[in-house]
Amino acid sequence: MLTAPAVPEEEISGWPIEESGLPARVVHSTRIAGLSALGDLRAWQDSDLLNLHALGKKSLGQIHEYFGMCDRLAEGRLAFTHFIDLLHAFLDDDEFTVLSFRYGFDLAAPLPSGSSMTLQAIGNRMHRTRERIRQIEETAMRRLESRLCRCSLVPWHDYFTGMLETADGCMACGDLFEHTRRSLFDYSNPCALLLLLCGLSGARITYRNGFFSLWSAEDLDRVPPEILAWLRQHDGRGRLAEICEHLEKAGLGSRDSIRKHAQLMAEHCADIVVAADGRIYSADGGISHFLADVLKKFKGPVNYRVIAREANELLRPASRRGTGFWLKALRSHPGIRMRESGRYELSRRASGS
Repeated sequence: MLTAPAVPEEEISGWPIEESGLPARVVHSTRIAGLSALGDLRAWQDSDLLNLHALGKKSLGQIHEYFGMCDRLAEGRLAFTHFIDLLHAFLDDDEFTVLSFRYGFDLAAPLPSGSSMTLQAIGNRMHRTRERIRQIEETAMRRLESRLCRCSLVPWHDYFTGMLETADGCMACGDLFEHTRRSLFDYSNPCALLLLLCGLSGARITYRNGFFSLWSAEDLDRVPPEILAWLRQHDGRGRLAEICEHLEKAGLGSRDSIRKHAQLMAEHCADIVVAADGRIYSADGGISHFLADVLKKFKGPVNYRVIAREANELLRPASRRGTGFWLKALRSHPGIRMRESGRYELSRRASGS
């Protein structure tokens, strides 16, 4: 169970009704009545509220429930046992279902990429149009960005931020999946739920290429160009430690944090190849050095598929490439020749260098 930090009652009373998180019908009815802040709404009697346009007993009950949550927030008692309970408190069934499909709340493994299902796939599942699913998702995200919900989400942001701070500012999905307190999430997928938080305005955590980071999207986007610029100045190859020193001088963070971010960003960059021993190559010029080292292990011509398999064995898993990539690199390498169909070897001059 995580508890939201207390918010003064005076501050809550000043929240605009439009941003409060009250149901749309209540917001519409109070707007017609000229009410703008929660304090104005709280001052009205039930009998007066029932006289408002389109506001009935169900809406009145929702208002009472909402103010009950506000009172607990003001007293520092607004808590949710599971993250899923929080979502159910602010979303209706359709909104929760759409977000569950969209982000993969029920997936039993870490997320391989962004959204779990497309809008069209969800529409087919729920017998709704793609546009209707988009509208439901938009409404759900707007509810989660309401004043009361944002306050309720603070301890969950803090929980994930604390996890990342102990891991040099970033964690791969697999690591986060294994190290979260699963009971807090009602055994739903914690990576999917954090991905949802990353999509809200003011999020402290950024999702990129299968990992979560405390760095901003702008800082993360700086890493691959900085690595490639350094590689171009060093014949297309270098070591992770050398590149991290360069990134530290560029002001991207502490050495430990930079090392982890640089490795993760480089592994998922199409223009960079990362070896398991910490060597890094550019995918255009630097890869020729790596291929030459691979071919030195063989005596005589070798089939390109064997070369591709051996090359991938020496790379970090996320940096491994398809056979087509290696075949193209073999054909363009000036020091490698094809002896017969599909079989390659180093030229004598290249093998002696």
